[in-house]
Amino acid sequence: MKKRLRVLVVENSSDDADLILRQLEKGDFEITSMVVEEREAMRTAFQIARWDLVLSDFTLPLFTGLDAFNLLREQKLDIPFILVSGTVGEETAIQAMKAGVHDFLMKGNLARLLPAVERELAEAESRRAHAVQYAVTRILADARTIDEIGSAVLEAIASPLGWDLGELWLVDPAENVLRCAEVWEAPGCHLAEFSTFTRGMTFAPGTGMPGRVWSSGRAFAEN
Repeated sequence: MKKRLRVLVVENSSDDADLILRQLEKGDFEITSMVVEEREAMRTAFQIARWDLVLSDFTLPLFTGLDAFNLLREQKLDIPFILVSGTVGEETAIQAMKAGVHDFLMKGNLARLLPAVERELAEAESRRAHAVQYAVTRILADARTIDEIGSAVLEAIASPLGWDLGELWLVDPAENVLRCAEVWEAPGCHLAEFSTFTRGMTFAPGTGMPGRVWSSGRAFAEN
């Protein structure tokens, strides 16, 4: 199954944006994309959707690739940011990398794009996993009661991983079933009806995904 990839492209040339996205389609991705070319449109894009990757030209009519990168940092999001440009010299590229840009490549060498994206996505996933582990450890260490743990842990895990919904299932020993104890919903996802329905569900050992995880003692994904 192809991995979903949400790509924000900062580019004022529709032809160049199409070339970049077609190059990405050669990988094992199911791509959702949006193209913006100025600061406020990029800011709005962060407000209306979650993104896995930002690909930006360096020279734009209204702002630069570094301006776009700084806007990403303002959002406090750990998303791979790659400059894809045809007008930047080596010195400028080095300065961009020192500023924190994850990679830089020329539009004339898009064969490098897919390997660069795959590498940066893997490194970002590793960083998020370490951040989640640290955050959960801190929550467990600082909590005074069990009631303080559930929602905080869900948010610490689900939010940096880009999930829309997180659920905590606990064993009801009286009936030997799993019950949903906590639900965390990402802002703007509008899943309240589903969350309410979920809270009323139970799973016996081996039934449904929660029940299968419970009985097998291992995590797995369901398509």
